[in-house]
Amino acid sequence: MHVHIHSQHAHKFHVYLHEKRVHLREKTQTLFHHTNNSVIPRHGEVYGINGTHPEASAYEDDSIFSYVPPEVLLHIMRYLPFLDLCSLILTNRQLAILATTEDIWKEMFMEKYDTTNQDAYEAPVAFSRSSSSSSSSSLLSLSKTPSSSSLPIITDLGLLGKASPAAALEIRAEAAPTWRSMYANCYRREQNWKGDAISEKLVWGHSAGIWAVKIRGGELVTASADCTVRTWEVHGKKVRNNKILRGHTGVVKCIDYDPSLSRIISGSCDGSIRVWDVSKGKKKCVEVLEGHTNWVRGVQATGNILVSASSDRTLKVWNIDSGECVQTFEGHTNYVRSVQFEDNKLVSGSADGTIRVWDMNTGTATGMFRSPSACAVRDFQFEGSKLVSAFADSTIRIWDLNQTSSLTAAANNASAITGELTGHTLPLWCLRFQGHRLVSGSADRSVKVWDMRKMSCIHTLGGHSLPVWGVDMQDCTIVSGGADRLVKVWDFSG
Repeated sequence: MHVHIHSQHAHKFHVYLHEKRVHLREKTQTLFHHTNNSVIPRHGEVYGINGTHPEASAYEDDSIFSYVPPEVLLHIMRYLPFLDLCSLILTNRQLAILATTEDIWKEMFMEKYDTTNQDAYEAPVAFSRSSSSSSSSSLLSLSKTPSSSSLPIITDLGLLGKASPAAALEIRAEAAPTWRSMYANCYRREQNWKGDAISEKLVWGHSAGIWAVKIRGGELVTASADCTVRTWEVHGKKVRNNKILRGHTGVVKCIDYDPSLSRIISGSCDGSIRVWDVSKGKKKCVEVLEGHTNWVRGVQATGNILVSASSDRTLKVWNIDSGECVQTFEGHTNYVRSVQFEDNKLVSGSADGTIRVWDMNTGTATGMFRSPSACAVRDFQFEGSKLVSAFADSTIRIWDLNQTSSLTAAANNASAITGELTGHTLPLWCLRFQGHRLVSGSADRSVKVWDMRKMSCIHTLGGHSLPVWGVDMQDCTIVSGGADRLVKVWDFSG
């Protein structure tokens, strides 16, 4: 079905939307924050401005929307800002009925908040129409790439003529989150990231600086210059020290934590790597890996494969089960501080100013990035073809992993840099990113939160009195640790 919108109607719609935005935005914001998402109709329910049922509220049935086909309205709804959509739902019966359709919220959620991992969410309970067969339980058929020939179609347009949507729909009990509520929750969290609704917790316990932090679920792991690794339970506003892992004879510089295996990996200035079993009731070192001739600065483990980076300028691949080093990578001309691998791709960052990409099958370097300022690479993380790096010149650089230069190239490959973030005033120490959000820690004692879509800093978090050496993030939580022995847990969930 092809739908064409006359330019005159489009102009009327924009004028109407502008008037509604000015009149209702403030009221909608108040309702949204004080009624726990109730401004969004639940299955089969439509609410007016005062929260009453449609029979008791005044909808503007005689509006511009009366002249717009429902297929077009659904198409428009997908692109409206959330608060504008809520405002219009509150005042127009036609849009309110359309908003009871879960499929539109699912499509909006997938496009805005989760375009890559749909299976990570349990499908919410959907409603069905009593007159529909199982094959037509969905009211909409939506396209990822909308066009005039792929606009969503309502299978029963007669629903729009009903006085009460509840009479037209058979509602199942909401035993699980709905796509509507998931969209609203993500929206609220997104606003929290932009606003000032941040809670913070201070964690003390180590007797020396904190070099690395990891948070997974409600469990926090910290590595310190006091030669210990500590685990913590994070519940609401409370953080409780759970276990202290002792055994290293030097500063613990790096950690990796896999809660599914109840396993912590730690690397130390004593040149060793320790594997810890931290399953319930245990805090046992089950393996000590030795082979590096200098400090161990970076570790990552997946399954029984572990990769380590060292001040001896090498990278080593270990079989955790046998405790044997199965491969050594050489090529950096200064200490190697950070390492990450995925499948057969291994990436390392060094104080020699280069980031090298290695093939784990052949053991050879396939390309590299060179720092434009020839300064040390302090930390990095890659995902897909995007690599984000922290440099000692206080600059964060984003690279395209598909554009590495040859190992013999004399000049830096600036064309591979897709973006730079500046704002820290002293050398960077650490970074982590999740989706489009990035967190960084610096010798300037600050933690900064960045939006990589807009390439701008959205928060500067203070509180550390000395350089920030380690950061991590998960969902709406940021963790930082520094030379001041302090661990800070920042919660943006509101």
